[in-house]
Amino acid sequence: MLRHKKALLILLLVVAVAMAVALPVAATEFAEGATLGEDEVVDDDLFISGDLVYINGTVTGNVVASGSQVVVNGQIGGSLVTTAQTIRINGTIRGSAYAASASMELGPGASVGRNLYYAGYGLTTQPNAAIGQDVLAAVYQFIHSGSVGRDARAAVGAAEIVGSVGRDLVVDLGDEPVTGSAPGIVFPGAPPSIAPGLRVAPDAQIGGVLRYISPTDDGISINAEPDGGVRHVQPAQPDEPESEGDEVLTGLAAFGLAVLRWLYGRAQELVTLLLLGALGLWLLRSRYLGVVDVAADKPVESAGWGLVATIGGYVAFAVIAVIILVAGLALAVISLGGLTGSFFAIALSCLVALFILFLFAVKWASKLVLIYLVGRGILRGISPKEQGIGWPLVIGALIYVVLRAIPVVGGLLALIVTLVGMGALAQYVSDLLKGETASPEPSSD
Repeated sequence: MLRHKKALLILLLVVAVAMAVALPVAATEFAEGATLGEDEVVDDDLFISGDLVYINGTVTGNVVASGSQVVVNGQIGGSLVTTAQTIRINGTIRGSAYAASASMELGPGASVGRNLYYAGYGLTTQPNAAIGQDVLAAVYQFIHSGSVGRDARAAVGAAEIVGSVGRDLVVDLGDEPVTGSAPGIVFPGAPPSIAPGLRVAPDAQIGGVLRYISPTDDGISINAEPDGGVRHVQPAQPDEPESEGDEVLTGLAAFGLAVLRWLYGRAQELVTLLLLGALGLWLLRSRYLGVVDVAADKPVESAGWGLVATIGGYVAFAVIAVIILVAGLALAVISLGGLTGSFFAIALSCLVALFILFLFAVKWASKLVLIYLVGRGILRGISPKEQGIGWPLVIGALIYVVLRAIPVVGGLLALIVTLVGMGALAQYVSDLLKGETASPEPSSD
């Protein structure tokens, strides 16, 4: 059981973090208190935290909430990402809910428009609580008296099903027989424990198949008739030792798969370089060729400046982030109304946008500089005649991708290419800001 719960828990946390990161930073409000009043409306995303968090009003966007207790009595137009000791939903969440706590309860009339992802000790849905789509839970106990629109999947030690599930219900009781009584350990905020096993009440409604995973039927009591029937699934058993012939075939298959993955990775890298390079030649042709010329004229100097620009860039962003934090805290101390949240939203949005641009320059733009330079040099060495503007990019990218795949040598090559490219970019931008760089005329080489 523990193995399955860990897998689900990891999935839930990854989804929750992804959801939190995906929230638009440029449209965010940071609550200064832990209660959103009943008549208050936040036409935005909301970050809120405190010991006791109450969302009684309306939020049109997403909500990220944390505290010892989080209660939603109002309406959330987007999704909810929350961690607490106890979580209670009495209102409406139009999106999905991503939650982790000791206990979570959906009260009568509570509504989650899409999916519920939950990790914790106990999950309870009261009668008339509704989840529009799916439930995925990793808990000790799941008490379900509400309704789930589609599938419900739970890795549990104990489950009581009284409500409805629109499609399939999957209950994973683990790979150990159900024995004993409820755990005696009490977690802060955890609900009273129920006895281990699966119990389905006569009034429960399951529109699809009820699958329960358990080594035995001990502790299983199913008194309803799911529309798709009941299936008892044995936990996966360890694979039997393979024969010598099977080991050879398995090794060959693994080698073939590794080769295919290697080829796919190289092809993906090549296509990315060609697409980005073509986009640069189309939109910023003169600037692109200008940076290439800087690298051609000053390759050693570019490598030195590239080292300074790369390391200095990371250090600069870290320092700026600290400055923003200190400045925001200072604004909060002197209590300039709602300026603190607006300051953080604007400053962090600009910082994130610039950091993404910097990472793009390090990972891709820097490499496109030397790739084009090498391709141009090779073509000029082969034939003095003018070549198409795109051929240096194609030749250089092919050579780079092949050499990049060589262990150790490829890593060293990538470092050199990055440093020279970053240095050329830094020098070109510096000269451009000083007015010392004229836009070169597009050439046909």
